Amino acid sequence: NKLYMSDYLQPDRLLSILGRYKDVFLFSGHTHWDLNLSDWVVRRVVPGTGNLEGFTVVNTAAVQVGWMDDGKGGEVSLGGAFNQGLQVEVGPRSVVIKARDFTTGTWLKQLTVPLHTEA
Repeated sequence: NKLYMSDYLQPDRLLSILGRYKDVFLFSGHTHWDLNLSDWVVRRVVPGTGNLEGFTVVNTAAVQVGWMDDGKGGEVSLGGAFNQGLQVEVGPRSVVIKARDFTTGTWLKQLTVPLHTEA
């Protein structure tokens, strides 16, 4: 979203460092974006880093007010009861990220990200 394009100091430097590593996980908070959105987890490929698989970027949602894109470069509140979060399980070969709706007590979705082990 355009609103968050300038939220990081030295974003090019940060991306050039993180972009080199396949097993980096960046958990991005304070956007309060709904975990039901299709881009709750993405792989970010940074040109020039040599890592064509990119690294994992995860939205951490919110515990009170949820937001989504308004379609005009801004955002709009979802309203109502909103309480979402993540459970992260780290294993030797993978990381499992589970999205939970605490208001309803249900799991929304989960993703298993394989880790790249050295031979």
